[in-house]
Amino acid sequence: MIAFFVSLPEPLQLAIGLGVAFLLDFLLLQVTNFLPWLGAFLGQYRDSVVAAVSTALVALVGQWLGMIPPAYEQIANILLQLVVAALALFGLPLMIIKFARMKQWRGFRK
Repeated sequence: MIAFFVSLPEPLQLAIGLGVAFLLDFLLLQVTNFLPWLGAFLGQYRDSVVAAVSTALVALVGQWLGMIPPAYEQIANILLQLVVAALALFGLPLMIIKFARMKQWRGFRK
């Protein structure tokens, strides 16, 4: 049995889910612009696709973290905490929304 010493923090898991939801919504908006009839069909599967893709990404990152040798466990955990702190400090979701409003993407206009 493989022991995983380093795990992905909960805030990073949520950030991955948020990023996947944002990208999927953006892609659905672009598809809807070109093919309106397809947008209604794909929209009903949005939640299922977001859950599947974000779970797969979290599992993939977890596997990569599992390859870190036990001697570097503490360093890896500190680096993950640094990433979480940097995302919180810079307000990544707010920056994405501000950028989307600046570009006047549909759905993000004031």
